[in-house]
Amino acid sequence: MTTVDYHYKIIIDRFRTFADNHYQLRRFTHGLVTQADLEKEAEWPWIHVKPLNINYEKGAKVYSFDIYISDLPRVEEDKTGYEAESINLCSLIMGDLLAVVNNGSLFGGDIQLRAPVQADVEIEVFTHTLVSVTATINLEVDWDWNACIVPMDQPN
Repeated sequence: MTTVDYHYKIIIDRFRTFADNHYQLRRFTHGLVTQADLEKEAEWPWIHVKPLNINYEKGAKVYSFDIYISDLPRVEEDKTGYEAESINLCSLIMGDLLAVVNNGSLFGGDIQLRAPVQADVEIEVFTHTLVSVTATINLEVDWDWNACIVPMDQPN
């Protein structure tokens, strides 16, 4: 059983720690993707964490997130070549994130990454071309349905 009560805020803070310490990432956001202003933000590559749901299971809580690793490739003479470079970079960073979650260096051994994890490549054209590698990840945390810690008077 974990000694840390991993809840949403702690998990988001750990994702932020990953972004702050990764040499290639320039920005971290979370919440709805539409809240991130792609035109005003000039720091790339970028990681965005979108919460999906929390499942309460026997002995566990499972947090689900969509993870976006995104970059704006240069749009000079070799557009597809630069897109390939961005896809490569984003996929390597996604692999880094999955590795540090799976090997315990981001959350200790307290959170289990449910596998397999499928990552998809997206290329979206706005004013600029946005390249993203996205994955839905599920993080399992020990949880024992402990009613003793509920902040209320217990009924008789």
